[in-house]
Amino acid sequence: MSWAVQERAAKAPAVPIIEAKAATACRLSFNREDEAVTCLSDPRPRRRRRRRRRRRENDTMRLSVIVAVLALAGCATVPQAPIAASPTCATDADCAIKWAAARTFVLDHSAYRVQTYSADYLNTFGPANNEPGLAMQINKAPIAGGAYVIDARFGCGNMFGCIPNARLTLDQFNRTVAAAGAQ
Repeated sequence: MSWAVQERAAKAPAVPIIEAKAATACRLSFNREDEAVTCLSDPRPRRRRRRRRRRRENDTMRLSVIVAVLALAGCATVPQAPIAASPTCATDADCAIKWAAARTFVLDHSAYRVQTYSADYLNTFGPANNEPGLAMQINKAPIAGGAYVIDARFGCGNMFGCIPNARLTLDQFNRTVAAAGAQ
């Protein structure tokens, strides 16, 4: 402090002391009558507030990035084993055995009753909304060379998945029906 400022500070009337810590960081301001008017605070606390705000903003940004990465990771799928090929039959006797095996499989594994049954089409009721049980649709369709393919579709009305798993059940169906004709 310069000599003139010290002299003015000595003449200034007593000003209530703020806090010991805050008083050390304050600068006195004088008006023309040499009276202490205000205590101007040091800009450091503002900087600290800005830093805190920036830290909060950075933390929020980091959290947003982490949530986005986790959300995208949840959409990633694990490679799945291939499903066995749909069973085929070439003769009437082979087709009758495989069609009977398909019907037995549906009766044993479907969560719903059979709605439609014919010589080349089998369908169950369902799927009901939000129900994880499997509804099944089996179709015997002609392919080249006079043979037939027994095509199955399984599904449920639950967005979180079917019980049992539709993909695994389809694989099991294809293997079971294909094995029925080989016996």
